[in-house]
Amino acid sequence: MKIDKVEIIWNKDTLKDVLEIIPDRIVQEVAGVTLDLTYPTIPERTGKMKRETKAAGVKEIGNMEYEIGSYVDYAKYPYNMNNETTNWTTDGTNSFWFKEYWLKHGNAIFDMVVERNKVK
Repeated sequence: MKIDKVEIIWNKDTLKDVLEIIPDRIVQEVAGVTLDLTYPTIPERTGKMKRETKAAGVKEIGNMEYEIGSYVDYAKYPYNMNNETTNWTTDGTNSFWFKEYWLKHGNAIFDMVVERNKVK
């Protein structure tokens, strides 16, 4: 059997409002989970950059657009360092912490967040 058309009829008891906000909630939560799981890999020589990154949290910058980052003025330097030539003082830390973590675990994060936000 082939279905080539689906019609949805909204009534006052449907979850239309919920369905409209779910995509935004998923994007925001993906950013938050990524920040939380990435936190241990952020270098912490003084601890300031790590603390400030967590404190800044997830910032909404537009329609379904969110940002996470290390907002101290020097964060771009350790973020862009070469892992092969850098002697990190804390085990498990690295440069490109958000990007590296997302490349390894992004699909799992996305799947987990979608599962948590599915409409029942």
